Amino acid sequence: MKIKMKLKVIFLKILFFLLILTGSVFAKGVPPGSGQGDVPANILILLDASGSMGERLPGGTAPHQPHGIAWDATGEYMYVAQIYQHGVRKIKYSDGKADTTFYPNGDWKGDNWGQPCTIYTASDVKVIGNDLYVSSYYIGGVYRFNLITKTCEKIFAYNDWSNFIRHFEIVNNILYSFTRKEARIYDLSNDTRINCPFSGDLETANLRPMGLTVDHTGENLYIMKNRDLFKFQIGADKCPATTQTSINLNINNKVPG
Repeated sequence: MKIKMKLKVIFLKILFFLLILTGSVFAKGVPPGSGQGDVPANILILLDASGSMGERLPGGTAPHQPHGIAWDATGEYMYVAQIYQHGVRKIKYSDGKADTTFYPNGDWKGDNWGQPCTIYTASDVKVIGNDLYVSSYYIGGVYRFNLITKTCEKIFAYNDWSNFIRHFEIVNNILYSFTRKEARIYDLSNDTRINCPFSGDLETANLRPMGLTVDHTGENLYIMKNRDLFKFQIGADKCPATTQTSINLNINNKVPG
């Protein structure tokens, strides 16, 4: 009797282990924010690894560790900034497939190493008219790629592997970008640099920021770092103040009401 019981326990353990490996018997969770299950429809969850949120795009077109995303004017195509030498991938939203008319395999990887438009880890991407703007994290630069002529030109680049460009924003033809050491702000109407001071709260906020944006008026710059949101007023000279103009908004704080 004891031997049979031990054999039964061993059999159940083996069966349970096989079920874990296959994973086919576990139900897929309801997508967050669908209004079904235990997640209300008015709750937006940005990052999640459960259920359908963990699915990859079909046909092997999933981007390589995306760092940024931008949509074209039609809303049908997305451009995804990818890690290392994968460049930028154009994906059709309706079917999730890479657009090979954009570039072979759907990826524009910039120039060969050492050329003007060398991109190594595309960290952010924007679409303005017929131009695709891409930042390179390790090269420390921002580039403009014309979607019609398929030509690229450099706005600026450090090429020293120490002045990392994590994010950038373009509003009213002004490009805002920052390294850990200085502000790189340009008037794109003539590609001239606007020299701006870089110290105080502005310098603190740009030490490994998680994101930045400028409101549509072009009057305020917002930088997200860790759990804090910094706000800086932008002057008539297009330079952001070095002292934040509002109290940090910590995302750990609960929203009233």
